[in-house]
Amino acid sequence: MGHLSKADSRYLKALRKRGILEELGEANLVDHSDGVIIVACSDGDQFYDVFKKHVELCLKHRKMPRIHPFTDNGGALLIPLDSALNTSGRGKNLLESIALASAMKGFRTAVLYGHAPCGAAALAKLTACKCIRLLFKAKDEVKSASGGRLKVACFFHVEWRNGRKRTYFISATKWRKRRTRRPKTK
Repeated sequence: MGHLSKADSRYLKALRKRGILEELGEANLVDHSDGVIIVACSDGDQFYDVFKKHVELCLKHRKMPRIHPFTDNGGALLIPLDSALNTSGRGKNLLESIALASAMKGFRTAVLYGHAPCGAAALAKLTACKCIRLLFKAKDEVKSASGGRLKVACFFHVEWRNGRKRTYFISATKWRKRRTRRPKTK
């Protein structure tokens, strides 16, 4: 739904410049050797790009991709209890499904996605900053619900204003250490 706002574009570019949104590479390659659970928005204009990226990553670790996707409008942003997208117990159901998939299939890695622009986030009036905050809250809740069995990473997919699509790793350490002063997002 829509295009990346100028404010979100400036904000995400500032995170890239500060090294918080990282290009995918060897340094932040998430282990896909046992396959991966991905929790992403079901956005029909973005999901193929997200899924394709994980097929590529899986093939760096194993002969055949092994991806267990959970998709819904808003993806991982549904999980936090205080998320405007977590309605009718959807977040709790998603947490239970992730834990069950890990237990049944032996997955040890989960990747949580946010993306921009996102129609569900736009309807809830969530900026890219708020989406990333919710993504890290979701990470904490997934880790807790799995009893620490799952390694959880956060990725953010962006369709830039020029139409170029990119997937970024978001370092939790860098995100949490960021300066309290944030770039202006007018």
